[in-house]
Parts: sequence; structure tokens; C-alpha cells
Amino acid sequence: MSLKRFFFIAITVTFISGCFYIYYSYNPSNTALFPKCPSKVVTSYDCPGCGSQRAIHAILHGDFKTAWDLNALLFF
Repeated sequence: MSLKRFFFIAITVTFISGCFYIYYSYNPSNTALFPKCPSKVVTSYDCPGCGSQRAIHAILHGDFKTAWDLNALLFF
């Protein structure tokens, strides 16, 4: 494996692990760290992706029923 490929894989794994850590540690409904859905802000209607950040947080905590209620599209 070349050094360039090794660094690419290492950076990718570090980035994904960091994302998992942030979504596990911080609840998107209580933290201003996560962006709000622009469609919901402008139209006040839920888009198909609304609730996905909160659902990912619930999945990482093992709460699959709440994740399903927030956004069932993550399971398909």
C-alpha cells in the first residue's frame, strides 16, 4: 500500500469516527452546533430529510423506535 493511500484511509477513518463521536455526544435538538433544515426554516414544512440528525443520534444510543419515529427513511 502506498503512503498516499494510507494517509487517505487514515484521514477518512478519523473523520468518520469524529462524526460518530459528535452525533453520539451532542443531541441535535438541544445544540446549536448542527444546522437547521433550510426547507423547514423557509416553508415550515418537513422535508424528507427532516429528523435525520436526531434519528442518527437515537440510533447511536440504541433507540431504534425513536429513530424510526423521527425519520423512517434512514432504514431504507
